[in-house]
Amino acid sequence: MGNKIKLGLLGYPVAHSKSPLIHSMLADFKGLDVSYELLLTRPEDLKARVKELFEEGYHGFNVTVPHKLAVIDSLVNVSKVAKSVGAVNTCIRTKNGFAGFNTDIMGFSKALDKNGIEVGGHDVVVYGAGGAARSVVFSLLLKKPASLSIINRSRENALKLIDDIKGGIDTSVVSCKTEEEILSENKRFVAVQTTSAELTTGESIVKNEAMFELFDAAYDIVAVKEPTPFIKGANARGIKVANGFDMLYYQAQEAFELWTGTKITDAEAEKVRKELRQ
Repeated sequence: MGNKIKLGLLGYPVAHSKSPLIHSMLADFKGLDVSYELLLTRPEDLKARVKELFEEGYHGFNVTVPHKLAVIDSLVNVSKVAKSVGAVNTCIRTKNGFAGFNTDIMGFSKALDKNGIEVGGHDVVVYGAGGAARSVVFSLLLKKPASLSIINRSRENALKLIDDIKGGIDTSVVSCKTEEEILSENKRFVAVQTTSAELTTGESIVKNEAMFELFDAAYDIVAVKEPTPFIKGANARGIKVANGFDMLYYQAQEAFELWTGTKITDAEAEKVRKELRQ
């Protein structure tokens, strides 16, 4: 395969991704010859594309929406954690095919720590129950919250998320609730937004404005420079607020380290985090 490290991002869409920038900077820090391509892949083409990447000598690739669950069927091995979550975002070349891992869990955890958002012993409310929410909920549970409530348009999907991950982690503090039920409890909580709904509708995922008054801190995993309605509502309350750029960075850093066997320093990490916000 030579000295060039061939990487990429499988998704649909992928044009908006900042991943090439991140991996280019990390490669430069370590003096590595890395290519990182945006690999637009329709769901019906996923299996064939993974096979092609192996045949073409790719060292690995990231996986984004909507392939994080579906890609598992195309892999020769999946880490225990990724299997428990039911989501893979990082694939690494092995002798017979690609193995799947999940770096979103650690990426989200580090993002919370970096922004001083404490979860352990606190009540948490998560908006959404899609693929991204799986990694977020698993990561949050590792931090031992007092309770974790999922608000989702489809209660059935939220219950399925809980059922799917319970084999890998204790879900006894997790439940599905409505905003009305949470408001009736009148307890402050850490709010986490995991959907892309606000980007498509322009409307806040928070339907009852009174919810914002109970926010202790807020994290939106969407990595965009313009504040989302969720972020705007939280900012107006003068609390700790963060968007998805740090999660994006830290999951990428862990993937890069897995692919290359290198270790990114704190100083190097800060340079990339700063560049992402430009």
